[in-house]
Amino acid sequence: LHHAAENMEHWPEDAVEIITTGEAFPLSRHVMGTLLLFMQEAVANALKHGAATHVGVSLAYHTDGLEMSVEDNGSGFDPAQAPDSSGGHFGLESMRHRLRWLGGVIEITSRPGEGTRIVAHLARVKIEAASPGTQEMEEVSA
Repeated sequence: LHHAAENMEHWPEDAVEIITTGEAFPLSRHVMGTLLLFMQEAVANALKHGAATHVGVSLAYHTDGLEMSVEDNGSGFDPAQAPDSSGGHFGLESMRHRLRWLGGVIEITSRPGEGTRIVAHLARVKIEAASPGTQEMEEVSA
């Protein structure tokens, strides 16, 4: 995650802060790739649509799963009024879809003028079941 954030040339320097908590456990490349795409989409939305100047990304490992949180200081929005894929906007829908592939859920908290917090919850048993058995498992650290 650090490497990806540092190499996103169109993201303002030092706008994205990444922290990791808990004891990391092995994740497949499939799960790591999905989390990376989730993070990139959430940060890009915060910077582009929310005009955020700071985005915090937190990856928290728990014994029963993990949680990735992306929180910004941008303009916020009303999630009930967010444009969907029928209007040509695919960001939130693609994040939801990616998490469903892993048996996870996404929680969006935002209000106009108050920034946005998007949290992905993934149960460890679902992550392990979603990991193709032939792929190498690796420990990932943000």
